[in-house]
Formats: sequence, structure tokens, C-alpha cells
Amino acid sequence: MVRGEQAELFINGQRVGSIRVESSEGSWSFGHFEPEDGFAPFAPLFGAWSLIINEDPNQKLDEAASTALREAESQIDRLDCRLYITRTHAWVRLEQLNIDGHSADWKTP
Repeated sequence: MVRGEQAELFINGQRVGSIRVESSEGSWSFGHFEPEDGFAPFAPLFGAWSLIINEDPNQKLDEAASTALREAESQIDRLDCRLYITRTHAWVRLEQLNIDGHSADWKTP
């Protein structure tokens, strides 16, 4: 994916927002996420993940937080996440997706 490319994000077959690619490195890409109404059912899951991942980076996660993080990541990994690339009209399946506010990063096969 190239910088500036626009894509529509779908989760479980539902359009949830748009993404503008900002950079890529290997199989990972990074971009700006603009949510739409369809994102509402998924927002609590990504929000929980974000809260845990952004806790004090100088402190190790306690056991409860580590368990909650694993659970959130497992639930996110079970979602069917795909990007529809507007320019090429191509679908791309995402192996991993992280959304933290308006920042998104994703891994492709």
C-alpha cells in the first residue's frame, strides 16, 4: 500500500470507516482512521485494547491487565477485517488490526 492511498474498512462485512495510508513497513501499514456509525459496535473492544496498551509504558502490566489484553486481542483477531482499496477496487484481508483513536495499523498476509 502506498502513502496517501484511501481505503474503506469493513469488519464482519460491515463498513465501519475509512483509512488513509500514511506509511508501510514490510507486512505492516499505518494510517489515519476515520470512523463511521458502523464502527459503534466495535468501538468498546478497540477502546478497551487501547486503554490497556497505553497504560504507563514504564510499568509492566499486572496479571489482570495482561489477561484483559490477551482477551481483547483474541476477540479482535477473530473479527473478519478487510480493506477495500478505492483506487484499485481490490479487497485486502487483514491478519491483524489495531485501532487507537484515529490511528490504525494493520498487517496483511
